[in-house]
Amino acid sequence: MNHALDIEKPHLWKNQFKYHVRLYLVLTADGGLFLFPRALLHVANKPYNIDSSQLEDQQVHLTNVSKNFKNKQLFQGCPVIEVVEFFKDAFLNLKALFVDLMRRFSPFMLHQDNAYAFSQIGVDVMMDSDNFPYLLECNVPPCIGNYGSDMPADHNKLLSDMFLSMIDTFVVPGLAKEPVSRHSNAETSTWLEIVSRQSNFKQSSSTGFNNLAWRIFEKRALKKQENY
Repeated sequence: MNHALDIEKPHLWKNQFKYHVRLYLVLTADGGLFLFPRALLHVANKPYNIDSSQLEDQQVHLTNVSKNFKNKQLFQGCPVIEVVEFFKDAFLNLKALFVDLMRRFSPFMLHQDNAYAFSQIGVDVMMDSDNFPYLLECNVPPCIGNYGSDMPADHNKLLSDMFLSMIDTFVVPGLAKEPVSRHSNAETSTWLEIVSRQSNFKQSSSTGFNNLAWRIFEKRALKKQENY
């Protein structure tokens, strides 16, 4: 997995501005991973420049909408994008990142007591100029209110469509105990399947083992870090 610490040549929005993209995933208890087809670009306020005089300028490098929108004169907005169309050839690389992410989730979700349970994840990714994705962070649940009460209409629509589609695709089938439907009505968008749900899902009452597995992993990781 690739972590973005300092990408010298990031992919630029409008060939000028550094950005990262906030994507929305749903992880299901039976091993499925789904991507909402629309996402948000978090754009820096000033054109990208790595000149030494610009290295300390947060308006050039910071891609945090909750901070950037406060500068009304420089703010570039937070565009809503169609993920597949925007990334085009790079989408396969993005999908590979998500598959790897799922592989890393798996050891900590082996024991599930309900196949219909799911979590929504906000994933922040930055692309370099070679269309290679770098993971910034995952948030469960994702932050929604970047603008507070001033959220633009297109953001409200994205969120409304997403939550209606989540209910249609992941909640209703669980309540009806039916296979997950992947259809949506005219006002919502279909979730893109990244990893298929497991057909051989086995219910388990030992969900505490998931937390135990994570604690063991965390303890080993901290010990490894101390030894560096």
